[in-house]
Amino acid sequence: MKENDKFYLPILKSKSGEFTALSKLDAYTRKRIIPLLEITPMEWDHTFKTKPTTIEEHLIKFSQKITKFWALDECFIDTTLLTGQMIDKTSCLEFIFSRLSSSTLFDIKAIPVIEVSTQDDVIIGVKNILTQHKIGQAGLRITLNALTNPKFKGMVDELLGKIMVTAASIHVILDLKNSDFTQTEDYSDAIIASLEDFPYFKEWKTFSICGGAFPSSELIHKNENIIPRYDWKLFQAICKKLECELCISMKVTPLFRAKLATNLITG
Repeated sequence: MKENDKFYLPILKSKSGEFTALSKLDAYTRKRIIPLLEITPMEWDHTFKTKPTTIEEHLIKFSQKITKFWALDECFIDTTLLTGQMIDKTSCLEFIFSRLSSSTLFDIKAIPVIEVSTQDDVIIGVKNILTQHKIGQAGLRITLNALTNPKFKGMVDELLGKIMVTAASIHVILDLKNSDFTQTEDYSDAIIASLEDFPYFKEWKTFSICGGAFPSSELIHKNENIIPRYDWKLFQAICKKLECELCISMKVTPLFRAKLATNLITG
C-alpha cells in the first residue's frame, strides 16, 4: 500500500488512452495513485487495432496492458460491467489474475474489487484469488443504493464471511457516481450521517469516497472554460465536518481521520 495509506483513486475505463496516460506518470506520482480500472464490454481496441471476438480474448488483452503499463504498481480491478460472463466456468476476475500470475515474475500488485451484491461465482473467484495468489487485500465498492439498504450491515457481514477476510483487509470505496453535488451542505450532512452508522468504520484498511465530475453537456456546448467543481466543494465540506462532528461522535483516532480525509477524492 502507498506510503501512510494516502493515495489518489481515479476511476478509469480500461481503454488504451487511460493506460497510455498512466504509463506517462512520473515515479513520484505513480507512488501516490491507485487507479480503479473498470473493464468495459468488448469494443474496438486502439492498442491492438482490432475488436476482440471473445470475452477470453478481451481479458487477455486487458491483462497484457496491465503487465506492460502498470505491473509494478497497485491498481483496483473491477469486472462489474461484465457481470454474468464466464470463461470455462471461471469468473472474469479470477481469469484475469490467473493471466497476471503467469505473465510476470513479480508479485501481483492488482487488487480485486467486489460489491455487496456481487454474484456468488465472482465471490468464489475472489476467495480463490486471495488464497492462490497470496493477495491479502480486496476492494469493496459501495453505491448509495447499497449503503441505504436496511440490510446493508448483514450484506457486508455475509460477504466478508464468504471470502473469509476481516474488515482490516478491505479497501472501502464509497462511489457517489455522478450525483448532484450542488447542494453541498445537505449532501455532506447526509454522507456524514451515513458514515456514523457505517459498519466497522474504524477497522477498514482504507476508506475512499469517489464522485464523478464530468461537466454537463450544456457547458461543453457553450465552450465554458470555468467549470464549477461542486464535487470538490462537497469533499472539502466532508473533511471539515469529519473534524467537528464525526470524530467526536465516533471517537475516531487522528491516524484514521487522516487516512480517511486524504482519500476523499474525485474519480
